[in-house]
Amino acid sequence: MAKPSAAMSVGYSMECDVLVITALQKERDGALAETDGHKTEWVEATAQSGFPYHYCEFTDDAGEPLIVAVAWAGAMGGVAAADRCRSLVELLHPSCVAMTGICAGRRGDVFLGDVIVANRVFHYDHGKSVTTNTDTGARETQLFHEIETYNLESTWAMNAADFAVDVSSLGDLLADRPVSLDSQRMWLLRTLLAQEAEGGDPAESHAEQGARCPRWSEVVTSLERRDHVTLKAGVLKLSRDGRELALRDRVLNKTGAVPDPAFRVHVGPIAAGTNVIQDAEIFNQLKKIQRKVLGLEMESAAIGYVAANAGIPAIIVKAVADYADGDKDDSFHEFASRASFAFLIAFLKKHPPGSLRSTGATPRPVPAAAVSARHANKLRNAAKDWAEQYESTIEPGWATRPQNVDFYDSDKDLTALRQHFEKLNDDYLRWRGLNSAVRDVPTLPYAMIGGSGDKPQTPDGEALVRERNEVVRGIVFQLMKIHTQSSITGECESCRTKNRTVVRQKQQGGAGSQNWQAGRDIRFHGGSGERRN
Repeated sequence: MAKPSAAMSVGYSMECDVLVITALQKERDGALAETDGHKTEWVEATAQSGFPYHYCEFTDDAGEPLIVAVAWAGAMGGVAAADRCRSLVELLHPSCVAMTGICAGRRGDVFLGDVIVANRVFHYDHGKSVTTNTDTGARETQLFHEIETYNLESTWAMNAADFAVDVSSLGDLLADRPVSLDSQRMWLLRTLLAQEAEGGDPAESHAEQGARCPRWSEVVTSLERRDHVTLKAGVLKLSRDGRELALRDRVLNKTGAVPDPAFRVHVGPIAAGTNVIQDAEIFNQLKKIQRKVLGLEMESAAIGYVAANAGIPAIIVKAVADYADGDKDDSFHEFASRASFAFLIAFLKKHPPGSLRSTGATPRPVPAAAVSARHANKLRNAAKDWAEQYESTIEPGWATRPQNVDFYDSDKDLTALRQHFEKLNDDYLRWRGLNSAVRDVPTLPYAMIGGSGDKPQTPDGEALVRERNEVVRGIVFQLMKIHTQSSITGECESCRTKNRTVVRQKQQGGAGSQNWQAGRDIRFHGGSGERRN
């Protein structure tokens, strides 16, 4: 797994394009293990709730930054997933939410390791449960379903159907796909048949054994349990039932034991329930509710619910790890976790959340203002310069020296950046407030602790200093994102109008001039129009 950089502490705030929630820790670890296409390393941060999350920057196919955050829900089930997702949506303001990881798949329609992109998700066990007594006195329970579906955005649904045909986006990952136990068992039965009936090479020393039956001990043990082979005095032989299976397969597949089918990506419904299911008939039951259900798990509908209430799109991508029956094959868990995340990132690089805005599928505004090309270049350069300025103000956790606020307030380039980027201005004002509060923190002289700066006397004081530093890190992150973005284009009448208004206020010496200098009257424009803080 890629090693994340040092953790950010509580209170750190940023924005991301994609928030990915996983139900299991190993699913999150599988996501973090995918390093293909990263522009930056994974960074670990801690939300106010105390839960960690990771983020990094990818680059989409148009060359634009794609900021992705990944978090583990902390527990299985829809409640934990919804709670974690909701709190991070409020903290990170993502353009879309996603879920990756493992699911059960419908045997015969999908194969182990295959990816399923959900075109709709729903709770299959919500509704009214009614229990009655039959004529024989037996109690019979029936569930009257109340189905509410959360659908993939129609544009993304069409894109996913086209994108699913080409799996080359997963690159070398497909080479890590395990060989299924079913395939390994049949290869061993066929090889033992050839050995016993035709004098073929012994199975345990066969040239293909490493590739076709890599989990030798597990396969032999499972065939013994099924009474398909016997192992006595160190000799492995077919049982009568095992011989019949091998003979049948030889008739049906004359060229040899059939290997696993090629990896595929499917688009179809995924059902969510409240319990882990081990029932070979579960998908036949689900057909009564949704005829073409391909996947089954526990959390996807909760993620769809949170996204719908937040007014942002959701995309659920899961990979098949088992068939929800008693024949478990845990070897696919790691591959499925990685494959689902790798496909999600490849898809969003080609069809980023911003593509939905351009088609009117979602009303979320573009955060950057529209300015002239010359002004855009000036903003980018200023953003880089100010990122370096702010980075130099981050002190050790025990230092309390406040910065010179007047120096920052008087700079026209920083004021222009704050005019155009609302989140940057909000964090700037938050930094100013924290910087002022630091002045009142009681400290010990540096000579008593042997270092430069003063040490807060209380844990609350030290926490305040750390919070200020985290806000600074957030400002640096935003400034560097502004520096690299290329979507600040077009003419901006609002800029010129605003500048003339400010000049008049200064000439008149009114309250507007004082408020402007104090950083409390910044106006914003862009996709969402103007507003005054």
